[in-house]
Amino acid sequence: MARKATTPQNLIPAKKGEVRNPNGRPVGSKNRSTVLEKWLYCKVDGLDPETKEVVKITQEDAIMLALIEKAKGGDVQAIKEIQDTLHGKLKEVTETKTDISVNKELEQLLDAWITQK
Repeated sequence: MARKATTPQNLIPAKKGEVRNPNGRPVGSKNRSTVLEKWLYCKVDGLDPETKEVVKITQEDAIMLALIEKAKGGDVQAIKEIQDTLHGKLKEVTETKTDISVNKELEQLLDAWITQK
């Protein structure tokens, strides 16, 4: 969706009681997350991986089981998604070395500041 060009009208704050988008979001409409949540918790027939019986499971469970199957098949993205979900995403750490000499007091302040993070 293309953005509208910025005009002075867009930059002026709306006055009290002024409606800038009269055809905006309808009253009572639901967020996408609300609708998604509704459908994720619907029950569907699914194969229980432990008993191999067809049982009622949520869509969310069915999706997670499909993700596990993809990971077992060697799908690297599925493996990464499972690892990130279980253990959290890895933080990228970069270390740089410089030849700048810093006096001892400033170096101690920097070390203290870095350890606080």
